[in-house]
Amino acid sequence: MLDDAGRRRIGSRRPVAKGAARRAGAAGEPAPVLAKTGELAATLRRQVGFQLGRAMGASFQAFSVLVDDKGLRAGHYAVLQVISDHPGISQTQLSLAVGRDKTTLTPLLKEMERGGLIARHDHPTDRRSRLLDLTALGRKKLSILAACAARHERQLDAILGDGERAALLALLNKVADGLTLAGDDGDEATDEA
Repeated sequence: MLDDAGRRRIGSRRPVAKGAARRAGAAGEPAPVLAKTGELAATLRRQVGFQLGRAMGASFQAFSVLVDDKGLRAGHYAVLQVISDHPGISQTQLSLAVGRDKTTLTPLLKEMERGGLIARHDHPTDRRSRLLDLTALGRKKLSILAACAARHERQLDAILGDGERAALLALLNKVADGLTLAGDDGDEATDEA
């Protein structure tokens, strides 16, 4: 049965494909709902890739909470930090350093440039390449973000402890480096924007 907006009403009966009936149960009842928030299917608990994404999402959300009330964006931190550590870095080098592809990094850099956080200028010998530097405002915002990042690291340290922190960092670097090398097809990106 349909409601006034033309949507199927909950509880109304409609034909179910044979495979869907098997998945739902012998009586055709819906699959059970998770008993509590955060409970995962056993299959997902064993999948490293899923758990990496889940942990990254939780970490990013916790960091965002720390920076949002200061009018900043968590996604700016890594970019500003790498540019600060490597003044005049190219967009391609920055992309590799922060693990973002050009299609997501270029719009972010344009936004940061419009916001007065970074300055982009042409490479002296390579017309395709753009070089990046922090502005005075970018350095100021990085200082605030770095303090938030230090607080976030203390939160993570409280969860992990020293031994687990070192082991986790080693494993995360191994995975990131291994997948980066495995996915490297040798194509050079340009810094056009």
